[in-house]
Amino acid sequence: MQLGGFVRFCSWLPLQEKIADLAKISEKRDRLRHVNSILDVSPETMGNIYGSCLDTPIFPSHSEDDEVVPVKHGMQLCNSLEKLGFKVTWKCYEKGSHWINEPEGVDDLVGFLHDRSLFEL
Repeated sequence: MQLGGFVRFCSWLPLQEKIADLAKISEKRDRLRHVNSILDVSPETMGNIYGSCLDTPIFPSHSEDDEVVPVKHGMQLCNSLEKLGFKVTWKCYEKGSHWINEPEGVDDLVGFLHDRSLFEL
């Protein structure tokens, strides 16, 4: 079963250096080996996880006035995921603090979910 989508609010991605190293590896098989060495997961399982993950759309959003996690960390997360080949729909809002922007952020989230037929309006 395929995961329909992944949503992130006001978040960041740890291990940026390791992610950047992964993005430099052009062959998917070699990337999988590298991820396997970090996570200690069997190559067969990792192949299934990585392939299906790349097909899972991701909706990260952030507010410029977030006082807990700076927006630059959200942008780095988005850039890293895109470099790895993920399908990312990045949204950044002027206001919202360390929470989802209302009403634009909620509307964008609903649109993201609706576009993937994850629920009916």
